[in-house]
Amino acid sequence: MSLGGVEFPEAPGKEAGPAAIQSGRRATAVYESLCESFRQQHFRPGERIVEDVIAERLGVSRTPVREALNRLRARGLIKPAEGGGFEVTRLTRQEVIELYAFRELLEGAVSRDAAANATEADIETLHALNARFRAAWGKDVTTLSQANRRFHVAIYDVARNRYLRATLHDLLDHLAILGGTTLVSASRFEEAFAEHEALIAAIAAHDAEAAEAVARRHVSSAQKLRIALIARGEAESA
Repeated sequence: MSLGGVEFPEAPGKEAGPAAIQSGRRATAVYESLCESFRQQHFRPGERIVEDVIAERLGVSRTPVREALNRLRARGLIKPAEGGGFEVTRLTRQEVIELYAFRELLEGAVSRDAAANATEADIETLHALNARFRAAWGKDVTTLSQANRRFHVAIYDVARNRYLRATLHDLLDHLAILGGTTLVSASRFEEAFAEHEALIAAIAAHDAEAAEAVARRHVSSAQKLRIALIARGEAESA
């Protein structure tokens, strides 16, 4: 079932057990579907998300939808819209700078842990995912962004630090609501691919300092491009 081109899971069927449990399951299903839609950039900054419309499309009551939307609001992914309902959060330039600065610190830390904990199988997985990332060049923005995300998420898994992984997943969701990608040119894409390869090499060598340095440089480069994209958009709309 879809809403504005966004795919949602079918409404849960009637299950045995207390009504509260069923409602909780419905709220979780709606929440997870919305999160995935954000990650695939189906929603744009400032886009309205109406509770009643989602409830109708999913065939559920407003209660689980409201619970799901409140969870997204608590994470800062959506905010109340004028006239009712919610809209996708539009981050300011300063918020984007802060987001990338925090990500740079955490990506450096998680890469250090990955260098300490990586196995041969982990390195093979990272190489395979970076090859898929390269194969995604020339395809749509969602496919390219998802391939890039899968590579970075794999590093979080290799690090085996549940708290860093959870925090970085949250940061990636916030980056997704910015829309688009910093991999907008062939030169930047090739640079990013090379940075991925250098990061894998440092992790494989169990060189924590090198892994941290490469990861932080990678995020810093992305931040500069993101700010340039924002400035370009502001100039075009002026």
